[in-house]
Amino acid sequence: MVDPLTIGTALVAALASLFMAWAIGAGSSGSTPFAPAVGANAISVMRAGLVVGVLGFAGAVLQGQSVTEAVGSELVGGVSHTSLSATVALLAARYRST
Repeated sequence: MVDPLTIGTALVAALASLFMAWAIGAGSSGSTPFAPAVGANAISVMRAGLVVGVLGFAGAVLQGQSVTEAVGSELVGGVSHTSLSATVALLAARYRST
């Protein structure tokens, strides 16, 4: 059986990650590349959002592990992070960006 504290930490980390992704995605990376096409009525806003969402998901699936390994090992050397410290870092970054 999984420890309830571990499940709670995983849930809080997942929510913090979603909020962080939302905050970053709400900036300039959304459907901004499609702005000229949407403005010219060549593509609808929903279709532009769908394309960006599909490509973003594909990028996360295909490159997510490499990014995670780079951030986890290559950027900060000699430090071991626990799931709790990663959750706290995500929460702090989320509330710092608002």
